[in-house]
Amino acid sequence: MDTTEHSLAGGSLPTPGPPSGDSKQPFAVTEKAAKRLIDLLKSKNVQDESGRYGLRIRVVGGGCNGMQYKMDPEKRARPTDKIFDAPLNVRVFIDMKSLIYLKGTVLDAGSNPLAGTFEFKNPNVKSSCGCGLSFQA
Repeated sequence: MDTTEHSLAGGSLPTPGPPSGDSKQPFAVTEKAAKRLIDLLKSKNVQDESGRYGLRIRVVGGGCNGMQYKMDPEKRARPTDKIFDAPLNVRVFIDMKSLIYLKGTVLDAGSNPLAGTFEFKNPNVKSSCGCGLSFQA
């Protein structure tokens, strides 16, 4: 399971094999991560009319191991996105291609609160690079 840390900030992806994550919970955000996200998203003007904050999470090609996570503030979902309601009025938008790689993943706050990082606990990761910024599924 990958627990790489990433900060809030494209390419082509290889064809994935079947996901090995928990099919009951496709994607989750811990309350600790949601609190940190709220602090970051408040300054990005991504609160919708209902007072919810939006975050897009994608898996993109790149890094020394082939794939990496990308997180961007975003107010609204796109028509083909899967929407996940997280604690504290945070909504996570994931495109269907990225969801294949993220199935069963839990987004948590990183271990260093001063660094403002996040950990992706992803059961689909087969290997990750030494710096922890990219992975292979």
